[in-house]
Amino acid sequence: EQAKARIDDARATFQRHLIATERADYTFVSGTYNMLMDADRDEWTDYVKASLAQLWSKTTKALGFNMLRLDAPEKYPTLYYADGEEFLEFCRNHLGADVEYSNDSPLPDWTIFIRR
Repeated sequence: EQAKARIDDARATFQRHLIATERADYTFVSGTYNMLMDADRDEWTDYVKASLAQLWSKTTKALGFNMLRLDAPEKYPTLYYADGEEFLEFCRNHLGADVEYSNDSPLPDWTIFIRR
């Protein structure tokens, strides 16, 4: 509602869904997968990978996402810290060969960008 109120552009649409429902040239996911709460870590990892695959199926040019690093200096029990190498391998093997990884240190996260 806030975005709709602030952005007056006929090209902009704002939707809220659990999955991507329409095609997009570019998809960006920032902070979305950080909240682990009391979920099982392995199940959350599987969920994140399935979510990324679903987003990729609706993305025509590039997908970018970030997650908190396993070696983050401060860790909180309800947040999800991911192995960047594991997700890099997942992206290369299941999404596309043109994958770029960035360790965003000193920030506690990493970023992956995949191009078609």
